[in-house]
Parts: sequence; structure tokens; C-alpha cells
Amino acid sequence: MSVARRRDGHSTFLQGSTDVANQRRHRPDYRIVLFMGILMLLGLVVMYAIGPERANL
Repeated sequence: MSVARRRDGHSTFLQGSTDVANQRRHRPDYRIVLFMGILMLLGLVVMYAIGPERANL
């Protein structure tokens, strides 16, 4: 069981009721979306470049 200390000195359980105002704000990570888009674009370029080679089997 984890016990966290608040600024006012009272200890609270982390799984207990949390105050909405004290929660950290969620921020999405747009770098993951950017890297995924770049990888998909690279994959499309590779598929386009290899396409004629596969047709001549």
C-alpha cells in the first residue's frame, strides 16, 4: 500500500479518492503520431518502388 503525503501534512492512500483539481493534466504525445506517419509514408514509397520488380517474376 502506497501512502502519499500532501502539502498540508495529511497522508492519503494513492488508490483512494483523488481530487480532480490535483490530478495531472493529460497531454497527448504527438511525436508518436508523427513517427507513425513517417514510417507509413516510407513504407508506401518502398512498396511503390518494389511494385514493378514483383510484377516481373
